[in-house]
Parts: sequence; C-alpha cells; structure tokens
Amino acid sequence: MAGVVKTQSKAAGTTMFAIMFPISAFAVWDYYKRGDVDIKHGLIIILSYSILAMLGARLNALFSQKTTFNALSFFMLIASGLFFMKGRNSIK
Repeated sequence: MAGVVKTQSKAAGTTMFAIMFPISAFAVWDYYKRGDVDIKHGLIIILSYSILAMLGARLNALFSQKTTFNALSFFMLIASGLFFMKGRNSIK
C-alpha cells in the first residue's frame, strides 16, 4: 500500500481489515467443495494467527517505521528464498 497511507502500521492494519473476510470466504468455499479444506488444522492456524497478529500489532507500536520496513523486508526475503528452494526442489 505504498503511497496510499502514511505509515507502514496503517498499511498493515488496513490490509488486514480489507482481506479479513470477503476475499477469503469465497475462495475457501471453492476449496471446501473440492474437499481441500482441513478444518482441524485450519482452526489451529486461525487461533495461532489471531494470537500472533495481536502480539505483532502491539509490538509494532514500539518500533520506528524504518525498523518495521527493515524487519518486513528481511522476513519477506527469507520467505521468498524458502518458496524458491521448495519450488526448485519439487521440479524433477
């Protein structure tokens, strides 16, 4: 949301609000109809995500915007590397 809102914190909150229900609900329904939803593990993820999102939102207030951008960049780099390696190793 670069340039749309003034801070990274506001961008994160606005994005979470926007994707909280309407986008996910329709996609989940399609996966559910195909039998591709594991309810038990999904509920565990929801609980974990809820607790960690609340913790992250509270911790975010303690850091400067620069620190938040740098941390986000670092974690996105690590995640993209892991996805790259997984994709590369699965193609044989």
